[in-house]
Amino acid sequence: MTRRQSLLTWALCCACAGLAFVVFYGLGQSAGRGVLMPLDDAYIHFQYARQLAAGQPYAYNPGLPPTSGATSFLYPFVLAAGVLAGFREQALGLWAMLVGALALAGSGFALARFARAAGAPLWLAGLAGAGFALSGAAAWHAASGMETLLITAFTLGLLAALAERRRGAAL
Repeated sequence: MTRRQSLLTWALCCACAGLAFVVFYGLGQSAGRGVLMPLDDAYIHFQYARQLAAGQPYAYNPGLPPTSGATSFLYPFVLAAGVLAGFREQALGLWAMLVGALALAGSGFALARFARAAGAPLWLAGLAGAGFALSGAAAWHAASGMETLLITAFTLGLLAALAERRRGAAL
């Protein structure tokens, strides 16, 4: 895949992830209450992120010692970056959705890279990446406020890099 083809594939995956973001953000707004996360676990992550941004890592309640309630060791750091950037209260859900949309685009792009390294033609690789970014399950997870799509993006990126190295293709 040439640099131009990579950029076009990335742009396609970003457009598809952007479309998914707009749809899910719009659905949340239509409920009339700002950004709503579909899982309560996202709000648990948000609380840990707020505490982390306040200098109390892994503490759920202000002033109390760390607890074992965090289900993700690293994701609160990603969310805390949003808190420090000014995303507060319900707007932290918007930050989580933006991170999810970026991870969705990255996952689609990594899948396209993997497909190319496996010998698929460019059009099929691009279709695989775009299709992934538009798939309901992947888009829902990206918009859920959880870390699922970050893990997916890193896993697919690793698999793509390994496949490219094995094949000797540099993307």
